[in-house]
Amino acid sequence: MKFEYLQEKIEQNPVFSLTDILKWFPKTKSDTLKVQINQWLKTKKIIRLKKGLYYYAKIELEDLFFIAPKLYFPSYVSLETALNYYGFIPDVPQTITSITNLTTAKFTNKLGNFTFRKIQAKYFSGWRTIKNQKQNLFYNIAEPEKAVADFLYFNLPQFQTVEDLKAQRFNFNQNFNWPKFIKIAKIFYQPKLKKLALGLQKMYA
Repeated sequence: MKFEYLQEKIEQNPVFSLTDILKWFPKTKSDTLKVQINQWLKTKKIIRLKKGLYYYAKIELEDLFFIAPKLYFPSYVSLETALNYYGFIPDVPQTITSITNLTTAKFTNKLGNFTFRKIQAKYFSGWRTIKNQKQNLFYNIAEPEKAVADFLYFNLPQFQTVEDLKAQRFNFNQNFNWPKFIKIAKIFYQPKLKKLALGLQKMYA
């Protein structure tokens, strides 16, 4: 198969799998396709994201968050990544961190580092979906209040008092919904988390 034929498809689907190609071109033999994929990887026409998953190198993504659900699904971007996205913390994370209800996983490819941390299914909620219709991509990201609650939940051992949270240099904007945040924090059924959440509200609200 000529790359030009595949190009017509992946310009609208820049993140694609081996299964996708076989679906688009059902007459293509799997063994032949694997050889061609290796050639396209060597010529840097495509980039391997993980085994069987690829990215069309010519397309520029407006946000690497779109890669996350393609690597591991279901999942939603949260923790430090979402906190920086919303402007709540100044430090830019070197890893895109998501939360999943599956097992913890990590992926490293030429586009970046992606980590997926496991949470219990009953806490796996509280996100909104961002779509890119043109490129047929989407990602889920925690709502602002859920991102902060997730951060407290996953970092409870290192926070003994509300004073410990000052080191995070939080900066909450006026749109942050404190009652909603406290309500979400209570869902985790952790007395310490609830105490920290209330302390955070008192400190920054």
